Amino acid sequence: TYNYYGANNTGVELHKGTSSSTATYVVTGIKTNDLGDKFSIAFAYNRTSSLQYNTSQTFTPIVSIPTETGDLAVGFVKQSQKVAIRIDGTEYPGDFSSYLPQYNHFAMTVDNDAKTIKLYLNGSLSKTINLSSPVSIKPSTSLFVGTDGKAIPEYMFGQIDDLIFVNKTYTFEEVVKTYWQWYRNIHSYKDDTSSLATVNIKTNKNPIKVYPNPTADIVKLSEKADVQVFDTLGRLLGTYENTESVNLSAQKQGVYILKLNNVDGTQS
Repeated sequence: TYNYYGANNTGVELHKGTSSSTATYVVTGIKTNDLGDKFSIAFAYNRTSSLQYNTSQTFTPIVSIPTETGDLAVGFVKQSQKVAIRIDGTEYPGDFSSYLPQYNHFAMTVDNDAKTIKLYLNGSLSKTINLSSPVSIKPSTSLFVGTDGKAIPEYMFGQIDDLIFVNKTYTFEEVVKTYWQWYRNIHSYKDDTSSLATVNIKTNKNPIKVYPNPTADIVKLSEKADVQVFDTLGRLLGTYENTESVNLSAQKQGVYILKLNNVDGTQS
């Protein structure tokens, strides 16, 4: 595990240069042999101005794992800048908007036995890829961060934090736990107004209990309140007035934030 949190949360800054020779990036000391047939990768990404890309590139890699015929990478598709998984030259964009807030958390789980790869954004499942055959990882090769292993490499522009490689397939619950560990750290000292940050929420003198958590459909409140439902990108999904329950059955599996308001104050 590489943990780059500092006092100002700058993380490791990975710039794209004007050419491959001037690009700066990190090459990890972890080898592909350390991963095995089941592994997971998780990291936080910060766009420094906008989601940057080099116009000569078709894909902007954040993490790249060499394969026998290319790589298995997480990054951004050129121009659309949708986060995607690239497998040996084929891109699989995630199922979410092309525009992302400044700070985001990603996780990719690979299960070669089940021939399945999953991509998560901010604790929510975004893409499932069912493989026709296992990904053939190139043995005894370094993993790349902020670039790939091509002769003329593609590379990213931005900052990366809390980078994790682990030789097991994370469950959904483990992905969510990793996301919330990062989320609590970053929002404990940074007020990101592009999303629903806990620092923006007033304390309720008499907290409302929300149960069951997790749930497959309906969550109940211990007393009536006005409720707003947000996803982890800060997008408002629904509003309920003076209610004691919220039906989330229409939402896909993931993490959601409930903002509750009544006469005692506001909480989430």
